[in-house]
Amino acid sequence: MRVERSIELPVETDQVWEAIVDDELLSDWLGDDVRLDPEPGGALDVRDGDERRVGVVERVEPGRHLGLRWWPETRPDETSEVELVIVPITTGTRLTVIERRAVPVPVATACVSTSKLVLLAATASRAGLAVVR
Repeated sequence: MRVERSIELPVETDQVWEAIVDDELLSDWLGDDVRLDPEPGGALDVRDGDERRVGVVERVEPGRHLGLRWWPETRPDETSEVELVIVPITTGTRLTVIERRAVPVPVATACVSTSKLVLLAATASRAGLAVVR
């Protein structure tokens, strides 16, 4: 199963990159408490309410691409591959999140939902990230 979502943000690409690799900013939009080591082989730990997901970073192209695998802590058989792809556009940045799961799930239950992307946009704005003009 593959779920792909994109959002256009009125900020520079390096600022979107910070919002997807900085623990504090990640905790504003991805989960209540997020820890990420944004290096190949680095760990990911996302706590959101009573849920916890863990993972490992697989691919990093600073400012352009973050690839990882993650899964619910108690259900490692539900591993997803996630790619966050950053592309500059004339009005700012397009962030595309692609999630692939081996086990089919409804689109509404994909871990990086549209509502999470909306929170990312709000986080970028609150963090005082410069708006592209």
